[in-house]
Amino acid sequence: MKKIILLVLGIVFLISSVPAYQVTIYAPATLSAGLPLVVNGTTTFGIGTPIDVVLYQQVTTSTEVDRMVAYVQSDNTFRVVFDTTGLSPGTYKVEVPAGGTGDSITIRQVMIVNRSDEIILTSQTTQALSGYIYLTGQIATDISSGVQVGVIGPDNGVIYGPTYTGTDSLGRFNLAVPVSEAGNYDVSFTDAGGYIGTRTIRIIGENETVAQETTATPTNAESVTVSPTVPAAFVAGQSSLPTTTQAPLVVGVCVIALAMAVLCIHLRRN
Repeated sequence: MKKIILLVLGIVFLISSVPAYQVTIYAPATLSAGLPLVVNGTTTFGIGTPIDVVLYQQVTTSTEVDRMVAYVQSDNTFRVVFDTTGLSPGTYKVEVPAGGTGDSITIRQVMIVNRSDEIILTSQTTQALSGYIYLTGQIATDISSGVQVGVIGPDNGVIYGPTYTGTDSLGRFNLAVPVSEAGNYDVSFTDAGGYIGTRTIRIIGENETVAQETTATPTNAESVTVSPTVPAAFVAGQSSLPTTTQAPLVVGVCVIALAMAVLCIHLRRN
């Protein structure tokens, strides 16, 4: 009997020596659709360990939207970036589905919001190359305040801003952005509440024809005169973990099972 007790004590000591790995992830509580969803994490897993991070949409059940693999860096951190373009507003969660014990935090809830409908462009989305992109429109939620406008060119480089543009008492704006070549330009709008949305303006060369468009009409449409002198205060506001990361837990379970089996055999013989 003493031998059995010593054996069990030895097994318990072996289990206690198995390291308990921890994983903690961080993500924004609220994010506008179209912005990158950045998930950062810290862990006690070794350098180079693959960590799977999954993005789920939560309705009545959780539906997987995307999954990515990050690798633990030398400072014990990892990071993934999810593209939220086209995601419908609602509740989502990011999760490391199989990792960490103890004080680990492997799930974060993220609320995706979509404000792009707040932007009403009255200027054409296809314009002839004239040296400028002409932008006129209305954001009714930004009355007598302003928006930040940024423009990314055809080569994915920033060609304008983000720069403050004033709005009038109806939330209307009017500006011209210098350009020198044809192509697609992504125009983003941000206000004190954060990112609103992006509109794509196509600039065509002299050999192409601009089709006539039907543009939206802002509230109480009239000529827009905006003073941009007083800026608003902006608040720029994938598979589960590999078996290598689960090995310590598996070893612990197996050792416990072995100890129980030995104890049962001994009891039966006596």
